[in-house]
Amino acid sequence: MSERIVISPPERKMLETRARARSGSVAEAMRSKIVLSLAAGNSQAQTSRTVGCSVNTVRLWKERFLGERLDGLYGRHRGRSRSKESIRLEARVLRLAQRKPADGSTHWSTRKIAAEVGTNSFCLG
Repeated sequence: MSERIVISPPERKMLETRARARSGSVAEAMRSKIVLSLAAGNSQAQTSRTVGCSVNTVRLWKERFLGERLDGLYGRHRGRSRSKESIRLEARVLRLAQRKPADGSTHWSTRKIAAEVGTNSFCLG
């Protein structure tokens, strides 16, 4: 039998708030739903089906919660670092955005900027 999750009333309130939040990340809401489901006595397999994730994901967040409580429910993957090309592209886009388009229009659209910098699409951020 696996270790049961017991949560305090303040933890429950915080998890329920995160699970319902419209402004937080989807991943944060999912983690909260996982812990709430396990605390309700559901198995990892039941929680997996209910939340819509793998059993391994349920196991990961259960272990993190048991080890670190609410502090453990954040993503630790920072992503990869930005390439020099994307940094240069961002600088070009920002320089363009500081002046009016040459075609006489009042503002830049993403398509106009993409055409000006020579790419068909880009994502900054």
